[in-house]
Amino acid sequence: MLSIQRSWAVLLVASLAVIGGCSDGDGEKYCGTDLNTRIEATIAAAQALEISANNLAASVAAACANIAIDLDGEVEDPHDVEIACAAADRAIAGALQGGVRISIVASPPVCTFDAKAQLDCEAGCVIEGGCEPGSIETRCEPGHFSVQCEGSCEAEASVICEAEAHAWIECEGSCSGLCDGSCGGVCEGECEGTLHESGHCEGTCLGTCSGSCKGHCQGSCEYGADPTAKCEGDAHLRCRGGCEGSASLPRCETQLTPPSCEIEAECQASCEAEASFKSECEPGYVHIVVESGDAADKLIETLEGNLPTLLAVEAYANLWGNVEAFADGIVDLSGALQDNLLCLGARASALANAVTRAANAAVTVSVTVEFSACASASTSSDGTPACQ
Repeated sequence: MLSIQRSWAVLLVASLAVIGGCSDGDGEKYCGTDLNTRIEATIAAAQALEISANNLAASVAAACANIAIDLDGEVEDPHDVEIACAAADRAIAGALQGGVRISIVASPPVCTFDAKAQLDCEAGCVIEGGCEPGSIETRCEPGHFSVQCEGSCEAEASVICEAEAHAWIECEGSCSGLCDGSCGGVCEGECEGTLHESGHCEGTCLGTCSGSCKGHCQGSCEYGADPTAKCEGDAHLRCRGGCEGSASLPRCETQLTPPSCEIEAECQASCEAEASFKSECEPGYVHIVVESGDAADKLIETLEGNLPTLLAVEAYANLWGNVEAFADGIVDLSGALQDNLLCLGARASALANAVTRAANAAVTVSVTVEFSACASASTSSDGTPACQ
C-alpha cells in the first residue's frame, strides 16, 4: 500500500511535469545519457513487475476457480484471485468433512532466472572501460547453467532428461519431481512395502525421493556424468556442463554473478530487478495421499491438477524480493532529481506511471500470496475454511 508520503511524491512529480513544460522525449537532452538510461531501466523493471504480477494473479485465480467448480462450488468472479481462492477454500473444506483426511506430497517448483533480459538491459547501461559485461554462461554460477542438447552431453557434463508436460519418464537417477519406483533415499509419500523409521522405503515409493529413483519420474531425471544415459520417450536431453551437438535454450537457475566491468550501479540494479520480474517458475508436481475417509476422485484430481500453481506463488515472491521496496526506490529516484528540474520535468510523467505500476503490483502480489496460501492450507483442515 502506498504511504501518504509516497502518494504526495507522485503528485509532486506530475505537477513538475506541467510546470517544466518538457516532454518525455526530452529525457536524454535534459537528463544526460547516464541518468536517462538509469531511468529507462527502472521504468522497464516496473512494467515487467506489473505484467508478471497480473499474470500470476490470473493463473492463481484460474486454478482456484477450477478447484471450486470441480467440487461443485460457486464462484462469483473467477477472475478475481481473492474471490476465486476463497471459493476454492470453502469447496475444499466442504469436501474434507465427514472424517476425510488427506496429505500433500509436492515437489518444489523449478525457477529459471531470465538472464537474457538482464544482459539485454545492461547493454544500455554505462560501462566503464568499454569491455563486455559477459555472457549467460560465464556469469551463471558453476553448476547452475545448462542447455538443451541435440546430440550428447560432453564427458564431464551432467545428463538431465526432462519430461514434457506432465509425462512420466524412465529414470535411474535423481528425480526432481515425483518418483514411482524404488527410492535410494528418503521417500515422502506412499510406500508400497516396508517404510522404515529413517524414511527409506523397502519397496515402491510414490512421492518425492531424496536419493536415486529407479523406475519412473514425473519431472526431470538427472544422471550426473554418465555417458551411457539416454533420454527415452517424452523426454528431451539437457546438459549441465557442455553439449556435443546443437545447443539451445540456455538456462541459468540462479541470478547472474556481477559483471567484471564497472557498470553504473543503479542501472545494473534495475536490470537485475527486471530480470527477476521476468523470470519463470515451473510448478512442481502434487500427489494426494488419502489418510482416512472416502475422498472423492474429483477432489484428488482437481488438487493434483491445480494445487501446483498455488504452491508456486511463494517461489515467485521469493524470486521477486521486496516489491514495495522497489516501488519506494522509484520514488527515491524521483526525489533525487529535484536538483535537476528540467530532467524531472522531462521524465515526470513516465516516473509517476512507473510508481503507480509498481505500487499496484505490490498490492496484487500481496493479495495473491495471501489467498493462494490460505486456499492451500485448507487441504490440511478438518473441514473448516482457512481463508477469513
